[in-house]
Amino acid sequence: SSAASDVYKRQDMALGDGVRYTVFEAEKADTFSTFVQENVEFPQDELETTLKQIGVPEESMPPFEENLSGKILEKEDGSRLYILVSTQEKRVYFVQITV
Repeated sequence: SSAASDVYKRQDMALGDGVRYTVFEAEKADTFSTFVQENVEFPQDELETTLKQIGVPEESMPPFEENLSGKILEKEDGSRLYILVSTQEKRVYFVQITV
């Protein structure tokens, strides 16, 4: 079995117009530290607005008050993938925005 299925349990998912939001429980959230950067400046307002639009409740939002690790990947077509890693909550948040 793959390590991911053992460690990451998909906890939440929301879909909206061009937006896909997935939250994983990650016992070893620090396993992600190999490819993410620390203290990434995420566009909090934009992400919160986007997630509210697709009905994500407050308690399922990424904990922006924490210094989140992560990565922002941008494709040529303007679509973006935000990977937010919370070591405190032991969760990994994926926000995929396609245009």
